[in-house]
Amino acid sequence: DKLDQRLDADSSLDRDYLAQFLPDTAKQGKHLTRDAALKVKDTCLKALKERLIERANIIQSRLDDENTALTKKQQHYARNRDHNDPNEEKEFEKYSQDALFKIRILEARLKRHEDLAMAKYKEMDHKLREDPRLALLEILDPAYLGILWGVREKVLNMSQSPEAFRGGM
Repeated sequence: DKLDQRLDADSSLDRDYLAQFLPDTAKQGKHLTRDAALKVKDTCLKALKERLIERANIIQSRLDDENTALTKKQQHYARNRDHNDPNEEKEFEKYSQDALFKIRILEARLKRHEDLAMAKYKEMDHKLREDPRLALLEILDPAYLGILWGVREKVLNMSQSPEAFRGGM
């Protein structure tokens, strides 16, 4: 029975997008401090950004390799144009068509990845803002507390001088 509970807990952690970034105390149900929640959020967003950049670099590298190979083949064909037989011309034409097809596919993949990367990043940021484990980030935001403190001060001043309050708002 305990083994089943542990397996269920482990499998739910596998699906939890924050599990790898949360400290052990948070995994045990304890609340995070604001600093810890901020660190979890930043680490999660940084990891996503690195994965997105790595994927773009892989696609770009493959695209560069295809372009380089095609350029070399074109140069070789141009140098030997006078000595090429019809079979070599057909082979070169076929190779060029295939290479251009691959290049167009890779360019489309790269563009699509670039278009989706920012959306994925924004989606993760929104997901993190909505995650109850990181709720302290929104509630205890220093800018928010500063606004509240400013309103409090104005209310206190209003009780002393209503004219000052109306002029200050």
